[in-house]
Amino acid sequence: MKKLLYIFIFLLISISTQTLALDSGSVDIKVVINKAPNIESFQPDDGYRIIEGDMLQISVIANDPNNDILQYRFIIKGIIKRPWSNEASFNYVLTGDDIGLNNIKAEVTDAIDIIQTEEIEIYVFRRPLDLP
Repeated sequence: MKKLLYIFIFLLISISTQTLALDSGSVDIKVVINKAPNIESFQPDDGYRIIEGDMLQISVIANDPNNDILQYRFIIKGIIKRPWSNEASFNYVLTGDDIGLNNIKAEVTDAIDIIQTEEIEIYVFRRPLDLP
């Protein structure tokens, strides 16, 4: 695949220099192959338990082999709760609508590749009533 890419670039330059009547000197082209980001960790842990009204901190630690700037997106129950951002963590206050099982995942992008964390499940319990 790399050889095919190099041949294509060489042909493109050869045709362009002849078509544009450019000097047939040498041209250096640097091809950087993008590598997808790597996810090192994702919090909270699968099976985490929390009470409605509490704040859930969701965070992901990722790096990029090409040192590209990363952006993060957080999804709860299939709904994007925070769109793409440079922040690798997200605080989410759980409401009565969140009681029960919730699936959470994060996505990380380097503007070329998007990778996903494993989906985890958290359990949200109803806040106990305060008795007089």
